[in-house]
Amino acid sequence: MKKLLISTSFLFLFAVIAWSQPVKGGVTWFDAGLKVQAGASGFFTQAISDSPDYDFDLGLTTGFGIGARLGFNYDNNGLALEFMLNKGLQPLEDLTDDTTFDVEWRTMDLYLLYRNNAHRGYFELGPKYSLINKVELIDGPETNDITGDFQNYFSGVIGFGAYLLGNDGAFSGLLGLRAEYGF
Repeated sequence: MKKLLISTSFLFLFAVIAWSQPVKGGVTWFDAGLKVQAGASGFFTQAISDSPDYDFDLGLTTGFGIGARLGFNYDNNGLALEFMLNKGLQPLEDLTDDTTFDVEWRTMDLYLLYRNNAHRGYFELGPKYSLINKVELIDGPETNDITGDFQNYFSGVIGFGAYLLGNDGAFSGLLGLRAEYGF
């Protein structure tokens, strides 16, 4: 077992070194990192929007996520796999009895993104698949699990940003904007 582990490690190291060498002027490289995202989030359903019983305002609700990224790149073009655990909240108002309640959700999101890195910035585009972990209806002190009323879904993703800290070393910091639309 020990020999298998050592030989597998050397094979992996050799493959990474060989893969990262310039080929015909191009450079192949990979990146890996941790991600944190925060920003506006919300959901839209036609049934609630069209209902005279609810006041639906997408508004500026907040969402938060943590995750990881692995990218495979050739020169300025790359393919990235990302994994995110996200949480969001959407407030709603019931006009029939003038009360408000919140819908809170947690998802596990899987991204497959094409990314172009050029001129200290990037552009990305691709699909996302969201697995619904939990959805709760919070009405005052009462919380109801309504996860069964929702299903996993696909989204389209487009984003852009810039490198704030380094872009060619062992560490870099990026800041960007990403828009997603669930189907």
